[in-house]
Amino acid sequence: MEEAKTKQLNKLYLLRSILAIAAGIGSAFVIYAHMSSYLAFIMPVIAYAASFIMVRSNSFLKVATMKKGSYHGIGIFILGWFVMYILGLTLLLYL
Repeated sequence: MEEAKTKQLNKLYLLRSILAIAAGIGSAFVIYAHMSSYLAFIMPVIAYAASFIMVRSNSFLKVATMKKGSYHGIGIFILGWFVMYILGLTLLLYL
């Protein structure tokens, strides 16, 4: 039983990691192409909200508690978004 919960939390962690990478690259493209910093910083909020809705709907992942599902993986999400945003923007501006 405990192994099944851990497997679901690992899926949630991986989902938020992938969404952070996509949001970071998307934010870099938005700020490079449109010079819209508001949209670039709203994109990760939308991506995190989408992952929260996926967990909340219980159709994608069955997490033990909603609190655990809400905060699990938030650190990698913020760090992954920031690193990919800086890397993407650097590559777009200097290449």
